Amino acid sequence: MREDEKEQRIRDLEAELARLYTMLESAPNFITRATVDGRFLYVNRLAPGYRREDVIGASICDFMPPSFHDRVHESIRRAIATREVQSFMSIGQTTSNTLGHYLARIAPVVEGGVVTSLVMIATDITELEDHRLRLCLALEASKLGIWTHDPQTGHSTWDETTHRILGLPEGLEAHDFWPQLIGSIHPDDRERIAATLATALTSGRCEATEYRIRWPDGTSRWVEVSGKATRSESGSVVLLVAGVMDITERRLLETRLLQAQKLESIGRLSGGLAHDFNNILTLVLGNLEFALEHVQADSDLAALLHETHRAATKSTSLTAQLMVIARRQLIRPQVLDPNALLTSIESLLRRVLGPEVEMIVTLEAGHQVEVDPTQLEQVVLNLVTNARDAMPHGGRVVLRTRNVHFDEATVRMHPGLAPGNYVEITVQDTGVGITSETRERLFEPFFSTRKLGMGLGLATCYGLVKQSGGHIHVDSEPGRGSTFHVYLPGVQIDTGVDVSRTAGAQIDTEVDASRTN
Repeated sequence: MREDEKEQRIRDLEAELARLYTMLESAPNFITRATVDGRFLYVNRLAPGYRREDVIGASICDFMPPSFHDRVHESIRRAIATREVQSFMSIGQTTSNTLGHYLARIAPVVEGGVVTSLVMIATDITELEDHRLRLCLALEASKLGIWTHDPQTGHSTWDETTHRILGLPEGLEAHDFWPQLIGSIHPDDRERIAATLATALTSGRCEATEYRIRWPDGTSRWVEVSGKATRSESGSVVLLVAGVMDITERRLLETRLLQAQKLESIGRLSGGLAHDFNNILTLVLGNLEFALEHVQADSDLAALLHETHRAATKSTSLTAQLMVIARRQLIRPQVLDPNALLTSIESLLRRVLGPEVEMIVTLEAGHQVEVDPTQLEQVVLNLVTNARDAMPHGGRVVLRTRNVHFDEATVRMHPGLAPGNYVEITVQDTGVGITSETRERLFEPFFSTRKLGMGLGLATCYGLVKQSGGHIHVDSEPGRGSTFHVYLPGVQIDTGVDVSRTAGAQIDTEVDASRTN
């Protein structure tokens, strides 16, 4: 090669090198070259507030918090060992006074078969990270989980909220998410939802759908899922993005609200019927009493009239119960200590239960309540009698009082209650339990699972408690017994009673247990 050709070649290389430096220095990323122990040899540009002599020769770790140093050292070690590009997220200096988020890539430079230096490219993703954090906070506040699924590769992603809502196992692999999602659907909903998801993977549409899922522990939750798909140029779905929300609380609240509204409607109807029926009974009783005054006392007609009068009088107790259900009964509330009231009727309750039922009484309430004492006695007696009947072969009943506080979130689950302090009276048994279908109708008037039951006992309890400004509900499953919870507004007192005792129930005399459901 002639001398002039060599000089031209050198000038061309210098021009190309100048162009490369211009490209490097105008790049939006930080492009650096470093030694194998992580010290800068070259930087394409400097963050505001730094001088070149502050950077060249300094360690990469000098420009990030200590908590990220191990991450950098591990990435360098792996890049040298594998001779492959390593990526990591970090926080570093965006200016001499501020920190930001970076996505960094470290690549080994191999010369003569040896890694002689490293090239690191760091992209400032602070703005993207800020947007991501805001989106995460918004999703967390809305309790909405996000998951994606690629039907072609079977690869899925999900966030922490989705993990929590669906009860996913720890360490779930990306390809196992879709089978886990399908498998978690409640058996009664699986065919419908599987068809909906299959349609979404072909049509790209996933309308808001509600269904039940089963957690690994066997419990069920209600969720709502909606989504949208992205398509390739050919029109096939390449990614399904969906949002999932736990609506168990909402469904439970809707159910309880509908039940409360139904009971309220039935109560009004019962009250109207009781009022009209009571007017008729008044006329009947008046005429019977008039007739008895004008017949011979020892005649057969007098005997029939007396029997009719007793039947009509007994019917008035039925109208009284219906008035309770309608919450139209005249009450005489007074401030009282629920512990003292239950103590006064404890011997009666033990006789009702009989010798085969163990009774445990734990009185811990520190508030008084404002109720009609006769009505509260009737409620407890009804619940204890029902507990006895649920244990035909004996068992255990736990009667307990305690203070509870309801906040705004709690009262949303119990329509009609206001936030504040309450006394909880619970009657728990070890009986046969109650099915979900029966629980939904348990407090309805005239609903009974017993052949000879009138179905007014628990309906009366419901009316009495509601008339006192309280709430009653039951927790029960077949084979696991039942727990009835009665909540009455509490009145603070300075000292409370804390008594616990256990004894076998003793029977002395028979009592009237006809006021049962």
